[in-house]
Amino acid sequence: MAKAGNAPRTTMPWKKTVRRDWQLYLLLIIPLALVFIFNYAAYPGLRMIFYDYKVMKGFEGSKWVGFANFKTLFSSSQFLSALKNSMVFNVLDLILGFPMPIILALMLNELRFKHF
Repeated sequence: MAKAGNAPRTTMPWKKTVRRDWQLYLLLIIPLALVFIFNYAAYPGLRMIFYDYKVMKGFEGSKWVGFANFKTLFSSSQFLSALKNSMVFNVLDLILGFPMPIILALMLNELRFKHF
């Protein structure tokens, strides 16, 4: 025999949920707009990768090439070497760069002079 508190839950259609909680979705617009502005719109030069960009001509005078720059990059014989070098530098930066501030803080903590 099933208890009254264990009734199966039914899911509401999303339109009904949005209509019921429209105020919460309205509040969600502000953080989403901030994420878009500061993460994506903050890089206006990002569209240069889709142009054969010439500094003196600007975006309007430069030719649109689409994904041709990506094709050139990924088909290059030096791509794997450059990717490997980038990964090695990033891993070394994490290994060496992460503990150094902690070690410096511990060393400064052990100093006996009040000035420090």
